[in-house]
Amino acid sequence: MVNKERRTRLEVDDRRQKLLALGRGLFGRQTYDELSIADIARLAGVSKGLLYHYFPTKRLFYLETVRDAADEMLRLTAPDPRAAPRESLLQGLEAYLGYVEKNASSYVSLMRGGVGVDAEVAAIVQACREKMLTRVLEGVGTRKATASQRVLLTGWIGFVEGATLAWLRHREPTRAQLARLLAQQLGFTLMRLQLISKLQFALLLGKRKASR
Repeated sequence: MVNKERRTRLEVDDRRQKLLALGRGLFGRQTYDELSIADIARLAGVSKGLLYHYFPTKRLFYLETVRDAADEMLRLTAPDPRAAPRESLLQGLEAYLGYVEKNASSYVSLMRGGVGVDAEVAAIVQACREKMLTRVLEGVGTRKATASQRVLLTGWIGFVEGATLAWLRHREPTRAQLARLLAQQLGFTLMRLQLISKLQFALLLGKRKASR
């Protein structure tokens, strides 16, 4: 009985995840208003009633696709605790850029539309940014930052998002080169805010010793 209930729960979770994956692609290619529940159900190969069973409204379905995308991005960019700070940062940035490249249409649609006009979407994105900020602070060995420091580091996250949008248009420089440039900019910001030492700054830039 327990195994049957567990199997049923896994099947439900799997179908829900497949619907979210489909929704992320659809909302990336078409606007919210262009898609109806009937369209989504037809493309998913399920009845409207079943879709409503998982997501009572189209609005909720859309918000869950945004939340699911944010969760996946955070999971894929999670820092490796065994790596040195520079390698961990570069790995995270490259993973972020790789994720965005794979989901370009959804990312562009979200950043150019949803965040600015939808308070609930903006809240999901902001929560994701806060987690990224926490990772940055933990990466340099501190969780205590002043309000001003947090504002400027949040600005770096905005810089990453803007640079990524431009990169998706031009596809230059390479992903690895852009990751290094973004890491370098973070190093300058952290140094300016006195959150890292000269030696830490040099190591973050891939130098063995801090310049004198």
